[in-house]
Amino acid sequence: MGSSAPCVSPRSASAIYRDRKTRAYSKESADAVVCAVPLGVLSHIETVSELSGGKRRAIRQITYDSATKVLALTRRRFWEMEDGIYGGGTYTDLPIGMSYYPSDNADGHDRSISRGRGVLLASYTWGQPARRLAALSTTQRSDLVIRNVARVHPQILEARMVDQVVSWCWDKDPYSQGAFC
Repeated sequence: MGSSAPCVSPRSASAIYRDRKTRAYSKESADAVVCAVPLGVLSHIETVSELSGGKRRAIRQITYDSATKVLALTRRRFWEMEDGIYGGGTYTDLPIGMSYYPSDNADGHDRSISRGRGVLLASYTWGQPARRLAALSTTQRSDLVIRNVARVHPQILEARMVDQVVSWCWDKDPYSQGAFC
């Protein structure tokens, strides 16, 4: 529905939701309501009828771990052409955690694909390292990741090598509020 539901009533099988575009509230009733949101999100949804004490405790006590991914769009796949890496990952003790390489060219080692643009999963972190990256501004996070990838792959610092850097921090996503439990 493209909306958020601040109130769910399990007994009457209804939900009050807010349209993201118009910001207007509406109520929908049905034969049943399936509420399959992460527990961190559920803790912010008003339930009209009381949940049992055990369910409320479970919602409060289940913790989700943090995860952050940072991807770099590069103008060529330098890791294939110069390092012979056609998929897989690099595990580091750097703030970037792990880096993963696309494997779509793993079988063919096609040089025309390697000369083309590629997306490098420059950083994948969990737990405290993910929270540390998430605490940075988008620009700070991007700069830190590219500097640390350069310790493994100096080619990433070549002029105009990186076209774009994007990141996702699951703790900051209002619809997940954490990565996994």
